[in-house]
Amino acid sequence: MKGDMIVKLYNLEDNYDYPKLKEHNINIIRPLSPDNETVLNFIKTHFAQSWASETAVALNRPFATCFIAVQDKKVIGSVSAHF
Repeated sequence: MKGDMIVKLYNLEDNYDYPKLKEHNINIIRPLSPDNETVLNFIKTHFAQSWASETAVALNRPFATCFIAVQDKKVIGSVSAHF
């Protein structure tokens, strides 16, 4: 692998349009407050409660540092950070 995979989440736009993801009807978005419960339930189901707690911090920042992958209105992935 060349380089690192660090992404400055605070420099990203709110929505993304990646052609290869679009082919599979996948969108990357910054979740809004009404999405918090759905995102946290996804994390608890697929990862761990401790990860959900970390994600809750990221979601509740004034400028949320969490992004989710959505396919057919269903969360299929997430990334978050708090610093």
